[in-house]
Amino acid sequence: MNSANLTIDLWSVLFLVAACQAIFVAVVILMKKERTRSAIFFSVFMLLFAHMLIFNFFYWTGLFHTYPFLTITNFPINFAFGPLLLLYLDAQRTKPKLQRWWWVHFIPAILMFLHFLPFYVLKSSQKISIWQGETPFPDFLLFDFFTNFRDYRFFGPVMIIYVIWMIWLLRKMTFEENTDGQALQFEYRWTSIIIAMYSLFVLSYLSYFIFSTSPNFELYHDYIISAIMTLTVYVIAYLVFQRPQIIHGQIHQKIFAQPKYRTSNLTSMAIDSIEKTVLNYFEEHKPYRDGQLKLKNLSDQLNISPHQLSQVINERFDAPFNQFVNDYRIRDAKTLLRDPEMSKEPIIQIAYQVGFNNKSTFNAAFKKSTGLTPSAYRVQRNVLQNSKHL
Repeated sequence: MNSANLTIDLWSVLFLVAACQAIFVAVVILMKKERTRSAIFFSVFMLLFAHMLIFNFFYWTGLFHTYPFLTITNFPINFAFGPLLLLYLDAQRTKPKLQRWWWVHFIPAILMFLHFLPFYVLKSSQKISIWQGETPFPDFLLFDFFTNFRDYRFFGPVMIIYVIWMIWLLRKMTFEENTDGQALQFEYRWTSIIIAMYSLFVLSYLSYFIFSTSPNFELYHDYIISAIMTLTVYVIAYLVFQRPQIIHGQIHQKIFAQPKYRTSNLTSMAIDSIEKTVLNYFEEHKPYRDGQLKLKNLSDQLNISPHQLSQVINERFDAPFNQFVNDYRIRDAKTLLRDPEMSKEPIIQIAYQVGFNNKSTFNAAFKKSTGLTPSAYRVQRNVLQNSKHL
């Protein structure tokens, strides 16, 4: 890997192109309007992958002797890969567990950056002089303490621990059976592939440090690392453009939902029948207008077990029972607020009529659904109706 002259081969160019692809993918993800925390973590992960590919390109080609700005920037990144991918995975969960203290995972990377800071702030000419062995390295911060941090025997186990953590978390986040089971399994499978490819990268990366001192070590052994990174980049690029929901977490909420109804014996036909029964009953009898309506009450009225009724509402209407009922109440309230004959009716009376027990709950639910308070919604609808008669 040591070369005083500039040497560029086809493999180096291929890996540099892959780095540009990784940067492009990260930018595309970050430009999405519906950018999520999981997407941010994943974008930074891709940018660091690009950084490592460019770092390797500079190293192999000898460009470090002319442009040393990337020299030894790989050490802090070694401690950032695992946390970024783990936090991306955790952010996909219905109830993330690691997001509150996310920054704790990056303390080793930050400490390593500070450790090398005296070198990073040097001028290029000074770095080149150090790289060529003409001048010694500057005094690093807390040198004795961080000496082991730079050794693969320290950061290697850290990377492996995060791989094991991710595999354990993925196994725990089991997808939920539903009507779109095949699509959900596909997304789960692709997530597994990303983690598997990262695991392969960690294995090859650490193998390089272990075997690089061997007399039989060849340059192509080093190329294997970037080849795996390149393959990972292109697989992820495919996902971003063909299955963007896997990055932004739009479908993972279902994939990784807790298997609450895994033991249910309801067939697809039975679920269809219960769904139709619920819809017809709500349209004809308006049970939601009962302010004391509970799941047990409704299950008694429909002669369906509470567990089965809850399953159908959650799976077919993608909402828990209370939200499902409130959606009907809001829909009914909007109809009443648009009714000219109800224009003088107090808002609180409409709230009671559709099943809400107090005005504050009604206002909050209504605004969450429509973006307007009930009063503002009524005024807006009246203005629109009056404008039609002008």
